[in-house]
Amino acid sequence: MYIIVKKLFAFEKNKLCGCRVAVLCILLNMSYIASGQDCSILVDGGEISGDQTVCYGSKAALTSKSAPTFNSYDDSYSWTYKWQCSENNGELWESYDGNVSPPLFITNKSFIKTTQIRRRVTDNKGCIKYSNIITITVNPRPKMNDIPESATQTVSSGGKVNGVVFDTLVAGVRYEWEASGDWNKISFGAASGVGNFAGFTAKENKSDASYVATVRVRPKTGNCYGTAKKFTVTVNPKTKINDIQENRER
Repeated sequence: MYIIVKKLFAFEKNKLCGCRVAVLCILLNMSYIASGQDCSILVDGGEISGDQTVCYGSKAALTSKSAPTFNSYDDSYSWTYKWQCSENNGELWESYDGNVSPPLFITNKSFIKTTQIRRRVTDNKGCIKYSNIITITVNPRPKMNDIPESATQTVSSGGKVNGVVFDTLVAGVRYEWEASGDWNKISFGAASGVGNFAGFTAKENKSDASYVATVRVRPKTGNCYGTAKKFTVTVNPKTKINDIQENRER
């Protein structure tokens, strides 16, 4: 009887419209019981998306692509969701309460290890189904050695500012630098760049105070940035004739 009902269900499913044929609905639920709750009929796990690569300590954009579907005509039929994470290629899974969409624990999680994620659906008939598994690949952030102390320098008005070499600090790492503060007052060049910091001749400082620019350097590998380092460039004001005469009189 189970085989007959199952075939009839496949043929008549689109015609039931909320179970108009009461006898058929009873037979369908009897078929589930007789088959030991055929989970392939009752529920599927749906689909989640998607595989992605993030930087160490970053969040992942995880969504439910399609919700699980249920095919029971039992009014008491119910189900629960769990979201599961594994950091050891599926050998051990940790479960978290959730819904169709992932829980905040996962969406707000700062990933530090490559992690696999899936959604589990459990119904009150003893069926357990899983969604597809997605993988969050975690790339390390590059590290940067200390910048040489000589990078921080003070020069006279119109003096020579020495360049700073970053490429030899850590091989294979891209360096991006950005200057702020009084940079436009001491340099004719761009306030940012990639690679080594090139030397230049400072502008004349005709003010009464020193100009100070801060240069921030960040290491980068792929799309991942490491911790930034800083150094400063100071250009002293130009010595005035009145200052020279006053020094002589002293």
